[in-house]
Amino acid sequence: MVYISGLVLLALFLLCFYLPVRAYRAWHGRWRYVALIPLLIPVAFVVRVLVGLVQEPPEHRLSPELVVAVILGALFLTGVLHLVYLLVTRRGRD
Repeated sequence: MVYISGLVLLALFLLCFYLPVRAYRAWHGRWRYVALIPLLIPVAFVVRVLVGLVQEPPEHRLSPELVVAVILGALFLTGVLHLVYLLVTRRGRD
């Protein structure tokens, strides 16, 4: 069961990177750069982990709650930005 939940978290973490990059490639104009904002959350998390690993002694203890919060926060922000993009572009067509 631990392996399955770990794989689910890994898949969701990779999805945190995939969805903003996909939106960046699909959206036009200044929306392309807005699509990259959700990448700041997981990138900051990765930097924190790498800095913790480089320190002497290594400080890489991470709480599972932090990992879940990073994943959910990035996915939520990606979803909200996608909805805003759809609403704004749909108003422009009408």
